[in-house]
Amino acid sequence: MITSLRCDFHPEGVDIVVRSELVNQTLAALRRFLLRTKCELREAGEVPGDYATIGQQVGLGEPGPAEFAKGVAAHTFGQGFVDRHVSFTKGCFTGQELVGRLDVRGGNVPFHLARVTGDSIAHMDVVVRSAGPSGERGLQGLTTVYDRDGPRGLALVHRTLLGDEPRGTVMDVAVELLHD
Repeated sequence: MITSLRCDFHPEGVDIVVRSELVNQTLAALRRFLLRTKCELREAGEVPGDYATIGQQVGLGEPGPAEFAKGVAAHTFGQGFVDRHVSFTKGCFTGQELVGRLDVRGGNVPFHLARVTGDSIAHMDVVVRSAGPSGERGLQGLTTVYDRDGPRGLALVHRTLLGDEPRGTVMDVAVELLHD
């Protein structure tokens, strides 16, 4: 997965709206699939997305460039994200087999997107890294941080951090799983 996107349809074609940080990567990935088709892909400039600031992104709990860069499955961002962004009827897509298998099996993935709040960014990062694998298999950690009104951010957390609970406090850090 590279990014979430929005499609705006109009008589001249379709605008695919993505975060500006991911335009080049998205265009490169899409161009790989332009075979025998009349389609032009180009950057068209700034278009407002679902959120305008990092604070709004953290508040909404929506994944952004840092979360997509981890290369996790769509189910990491919750079933609602999958329902909004994945079509199981449109035909083939990269990763279709994995996403379909996860969907049928209840989306049980090792990492989940969470909103975390604590007294310091460093302490929050230690807490979210305290559960799950380390090394190359360890994807957990803070991804997007907003510090204007006190430290809060988004993180990928291992499923064992909170067990079966959707929210809790771990070593004085509030952790809320997003988009169950």
